[in-house]
Amino acid sequence: MEFRIVGGAGIAPYLEDVARLRIAVFREWPYLYDGSAEYEERYLQDYVGCPDSTLVLALEGDRVVGASTALPLAAAEAEFQAPFLEQGLDPAAYYYLAESVLEPDFRGQGDAD
Repeated sequence: MEFRIVGGAGIAPYLEDVARLRIAVFREWPYLYDGSAEYEERYLQDYVGCPDSTLVLALEGDRVVGASTALPLAAAEAEFQAPFLEQGLDPAAYYYLAESVLEPDFRGQGDAD
């Protein structure tokens, strides 16, 4: 297993793989998400367009089996910023850790010690 960290425009080569992974994981219970590759790739473009975004990849060979996304909260969608703004908090002071997804066969393998 290899881990790779990329950001901004460096995310672009992984859009298709991360979109596929997100759809597969979010389709499972309890999400039951019925998304499309087109929607996912559009959603992930916000990360490509933000130079301070982060994508952490888990790779098994060349295959993306896990991914975590994050970006400055000020660059996130307004709905994610709203609770902070309502409390008088500046979104520019926070980093939004968005989603983490991992294929089922790779879950639960951490060291319990």
